[in-house]
Amino acid sequence: MVTNVQQQDARAVAIDAAIVAAIRLHAPEFEAAYLGDDLPLWFDCLLDRCTDAAERIADHTHAPLVETLSALLAQAILDHDAPGVVPEIGLSCD
Repeated sequence: MVTNVQQQDARAVAIDAAIVAAIRLHAPEFEAAYLGDDLPLWFDCLLDRCTDAAERIADHTHAPLVETLSALLAQAILDHDAPGVVPEIGLSCD
């Protein structure tokens, strides 16, 4: 029998794998920083928002987490890289 803790651990591993896959696809220059827990704050916040949204969408619609996160991250990166958009100064992830 799988315990609740084991389910949570498995979900955390799946989410981490989805994050790595999405970063590798849409922002490969940040993969090493993510794996080394050294992301710039602005990208870390962007990733947190995308991950939270992808989890909510996947929970409510049963959409695949990896594909949902990948799509959200791709759009967020495109939006962030739009002309005139720069990383926030003094940004907090709250």
